[in-house]
Amino acid sequence: MSYDIIAPFYDRVMDHVDYTEWYDLILSIVSKYRIKTPVSLLEIGGGTGTLGRMLTDKKNLFRYFGSDICLKMAVEARKKDLPFFCADGCAMPVKKTFDMIIFLYDGINYLQSLSAYRQLFASVSQCLKPNGFFLFDITTRENSLLHFYDFFDYQELGDTSVMRHSYFLPQKNLQKNDFLFFSPVDDKKDLYTKRFETHSQKVFSAEQLKKIFPQSPFFCRGIWDGCTMQPYNAASERIHFLLQKKNDD
Repeated sequence: MSYDIIAPFYDRVMDHVDYTEWYDLILSIVSKYRIKTPVSLLEIGGGTGTLGRMLTDKKNLFRYFGSDICLKMAVEARKKDLPFFCADGCAMPVKKTFDMIIFLYDGINYLQSLSAYRQLFASVSQCLKPNGFFLFDITTRENSLLHFYDFFDYQELGDTSVMRHSYFLPQKNLQKNDFLFFSPVDDKKDLYTKRFETHSQKVFSAEQLKKIFPQSPFFCRGIWDGCTMQPYNAASERIHFLLQKKNDD
């Protein structure tokens, strides 16, 4: 999985995304679970730092650090003056521990096996303070079948054109997203380069993930429909999980 080509265009391709829903959900969690502020918070899969920018604007509430596995995405986030680094969430190279870690916008769906989830949970646990919280979300099979079973989109981003084909492989529970970019070569108006990038997400069910929790370093505090903090159901298109690190003491 690579975001190398899309990274410089990511904010414009995803300008329809309402990051305030995640921001409000994080605030609700901080309030409900009485997490002492300012909250030291690490974002995994932070992309170009759009949510991170919102969190850093509230310096009295959050002490933010961001990361992404894709170097070029991290470079874009650094352009927003964010404390951001390139790292794999399954092997975080940090010694600092945090009050809260987030992994949102179904970035976790790029993990292709349940063993990779176990590895991620172990890595996250090492970066959390005792009783710290881990918030992540998944996109569901229902979402893929309803919206991305065979979806085409086209955008013009200045001189660059982007074609997107999203398609779901139900037998493998794989959500695929193919991006095709056409960009002009220097100042030659009639000559374009064609670049292709494909992304693949594995869609696990909430029930499959729930079976991991008893053997993980976490308690499950909530499994919610979207950003509602209400119980998820069979029609949920996005599901959020809130885990809390066990205090071995």
